[in-house]
Amino acid sequence: ARLLQEPKELSHTIRTDMMEKLWEQVTLDLSEGIDEKEGMDFVTLSKHLKDLQHGWHGFARTMDEALASDDPRAELADALLRNFYADEEGDLGGPEAEAAAARLAEYVQAQLAHLKAIPTEEMLRARISWAPVAL
Repeated sequence: ARLLQEPKELSHTIRTDMMEKLWEQVTLDLSEGIDEKEGMDFVTLSKHLKDLQHGWHGFARTMDEALASDDPRAELADALLRNFYADEEGDLGGPEAEAAAARLAEYVQAQLAHLKAIPTEEMLRARISWAPVAL
């Protein structure tokens, strides 16, 4: 989200590199398996990677839409609740999950505000920091 605030001609390379590194690491993690005995073959790995990429893209769009809404905090909390706390049947987990999603939405907004304050020159050199976590 922060890199998208920069002109495309300046941020395209770092955004591309960032996503390539992310998916390289996911591929490596999937191919090695959790205990190095359960690694996936290429066909299975490719299917899971494609599913993960589609899910990630959909979640990223949902987060962007939430941030652009009239009530970003509530929309973020709802998106996070549905994506992180819902079970396979769609049960959203009750009040505890709602409270956790609300805290996570606050965290996301705090990080975005912190990242927004990082100067362009630092951001484009991938010199970033994270805001402290408020407990």
